[in-house]
Amino acid sequence: MIMLFSAILSAVLFFSECVGTVTAVRERVLTALDGCVLKSAIAAYDSLDDGADLMSGSPEERFEVLLSRQFSSLSRECGSFVCRAEGGEVLYSFTQPVIACSGDRRLRVSATFDITFPVCFAGEKLTDLTVTVSVSSSYDPKYR
Repeated sequence: MIMLFSAILSAVLFFSECVGTVTAVRERVLTALDGCVLKSAIAAYDSLDDGADLMSGSPEERFEVLLSRQFSSLSRECGSFVCRAEGGEVLYSFTQPVIACSGDRRLRVSATFDITFPVCFAGEKLTDLTVTVSVSSSYDPKYR
């Protein structure tokens, strides 16, 4: 009975930790996306004076720089960001977000990535839980 209760309690605590982590990582990636869209919009308005294309520049490069700043405390291993506990065990990791840009008088940037949590019980790793997260940010110019 005690083992069953501890398993249920462990599952509830694990679920709440995963939800909190997914929300925090999602918000930080969204902040990087918003910064990318903002910098791209500023670059687009600056290029209007020169008669250049409205959506010139590379949002992917801007996003990479902003994402690295958002997650500077995490280590990067094999193309993923990894969060480790003080003992060295992996708390969670997530893949490099893949971004897609579209811009026909509107800049829309979206990112998709997977967050992986190791599922452990009684000190043993059972499996990995992977959650796919999608985030998007857009800018619609007021002039047309």
